[in-house]
Amino acid sequence: MLIAELGRVFALCFGLHLFKLVDLSEPAPAFLFIASEEEVSEGFLLDEAAAFYRRLHETGAFYPALETTLAKRMTVMNCQKLFLEALAHYVRTQCQGEARRARLERMVTRLIAEWGFENPAAHDLGRARRQVRVALEPGDKLIAHFAPRFLVGRPASFSYREVQLLVRERYPRR
Repeated sequence: MLIAELGRVFALCFGLHLFKLVDLSEPAPAFLFIASEEEVSEGFLLDEAAAFYRRLHETGAFYPALETTLAKRMTVMNCQKLFLEALAHYVRTQCQGEARRARLERMVTRLIAEWGFENPAAHDLGRARRQVRVALEPGDKLIAHFAPRFLVGRPASFSYREVQLLVRERYPRR
């Protein structure tokens, strides 16, 4: 059974930003995406989307049809690239700064409760914080956690180092 459709065309402005909305714990919505990083006009979409599908149907050749139509203003992104972009966004929004601190405190509270402490001593809190910090440190384990489901059993084609580089590129520190 095919879980995700083969491809999707996002005929809307800024469609390549869909990585911000992707649920990493679900299968990729498709194998291939065609979308724009910028604003596109209705006229472009009406003319070029129709021409793309017409050429694709006539020739059966995906890339030649794309190059002469939608590629004028749109980009192709496969599910591996979407996974990389979505992980970088996740690392930036959930594994750094205030979100990370809040998550750390929630997990420490949960761990202390699991240990059965109502009023934990300082050394118990310290031990819990160290344990949670290690668990929250993003790395290749983050890819290993999300890839099987998102990529429907396929391995990721990148390492955590590439995620880090993308985070630095997309979200420079001020």
